Amino acid sequence: MLIAHLAGTRNFPAALATSESLGYLGVKVFFVISGFLITSLLLKEHAKNGQISLRAFYLRRVFRIFPASYAFIAVMFLCAVFGLITLLPNDLLHANTYSMNYHRPHAWYMAHLWSLAVEEQFYFMWPAVLFFAGPRE
Repeated sequence: MLIAHLAGTRNFPAALATSESLGYLGVKVFFVISGFLITSLLLKEHAKNGQISLRAFYLRRVFRIFPASYAFIAVMFLCAVFGLITLLPNDLLHANTYSMNYHRPHAWYMAHLWSLAVEEQFYFMWPAVLFFAGPRE
């Protein structure tokens, strides 16, 4: 994935630029592993307690993901305020609401949040599906 992120940057060897598709594969593998791990945790919780605590799940996600995410967004905001970078309209709105994957066009600086948006949307929906539908054996 590192090589895929470097593709298109200044002075990057053109011969390696074709490896961009490996980046997409890496992202897909990450999403599959993340989904598997989250599902496993939820199923273990259900097996142990007979239910899934959505409140506890969402609180764990908030404390794990929000601090770093919002620190990054705050730094990008300050960089824009001081003229170091340029953000496009609604970049901050979509970054703060984890909907960057639906926002086009967007500034390059905020584009990195698209995968976090997809992951957060999964974290929002999938535990609720398991909670209401219950696990199937």
